[in-house]
Amino acid sequence: MVSRVTIFSLLFFSIKADFIQLFPLWLKNPSSNSCIKKAIYATPTDGHLYLNYQSITQQFWTKKAYFFYGSITTLIDIPNILNFLVDVYQKEVEENLKGRYTFFHAQKWQWEWYAELYKILYEATQKTTIKNYQFIRFNRVKPPKLEKEEEIYTTLRTYGRIYNGTNIRRRLLFLNGPIFGNTTQLGSCTIDFWRRNDDASNLRHNTYKINNEYIFNKFNLGQLYKKYEKKLSQIQHEHTLLSNQGNLLLFSLSKNYINENVYMAQCPGLKHMALINGQLNDDVILFLETLKNNPDQLNNTDLVEFCLILTKHKTLKPSEDCKIFAFNNISDDSWNKFTEKRNRLFSKIKKDITG
Repeated sequence: MVSRVTIFSLLFFSIKADFIQLFPLWLKNPSSNSCIKKAIYATPTDGHLYLNYQSITQQFWTKKAYFFYGSITTLIDIPNILNFLVDVYQKEVEENLKGRYTFFHAQKWQWEWYAELYKILYEATQKTTIKNYQFIRFNRVKPPKLEKEEEIYTTLRTYGRIYNGTNIRRRLLFLNGPIFGNTTQLGSCTIDFWRRNDDASNLRHNTYKINNEYIFNKFNLGQLYKKYEKKLSQIQHEHTLLSNQGNLLLFSLSKNYINENVYMAQCPGLKHMALINGQLNDDVILFLETLKNNPDQLNNTDLVEFCLILTKHKTLKPSEDCKIFAFNNISDDSWNKFTEKRNRLFSKIKKDITG
């Protein structure tokens, strides 16, 4: 059987020296950097890899103890990793070629289950269909308090995460531009969070309360939950056993959406300016375009991260300006069998709601 790595290489062979045909080859032999230096770049991952291939190779493909984690698991040790990374990268290429801008966020595997459960209840109660989106917070579906939401938005947009005694960390979603961003600062590194099936959700209030009943109660469907409690628990257990890694989210955002809701940051969410062609600048679009087209004009791309401001009236709802695609490294056969079983159950639940 021909692997997706090979198919992907052949698919883009007609594009002369683009990195999109070289990325799968580099994954197989990351110690070879000659192709990286000669490539034409199309995504933030390309330019970042060009500038940081040595630290990325050392961090993810060699047996190295990572500073406070003590792990020696390399990416290549993970099942199905090459196909997984090619699938993620291919989607990054596709969205960038559409003129959109891409970011990455990793979360614990458990959140994929709750996001899908929340989505089907949202669709049923709101009489809508949602595509290319995954919920990242589980709020009650009701009109937000606009004055409060606007105050939170304005504070974060103006100052970034500030220490004023108010816990607004939960109103930020931390993103990497490149797949391997923050390799030298793993506490902010998407692919490392994914590898370890980890995230920073412990910093959010109420996270420990989230379970199936909690999700149903958000839609005032507590009685319906009781009908499906055992079946939900059974299939959720099967979901838990599917992966030892996390759920990787690729955000595809429009330019206007970024200008309104995303700012350049450094850990732990403080506003940041990058050196672009010798000048300090905090323009997210300019940074991403430079990373794709002229990476040599950037001083340090690895420690830069981005914060998406989460407000109920702007970003915590489905939108064409914000598409979210989820990826995992589960085999196609196992994933298809599981999703078919889950979808059958979810269809029954939706039918009970919609009649």
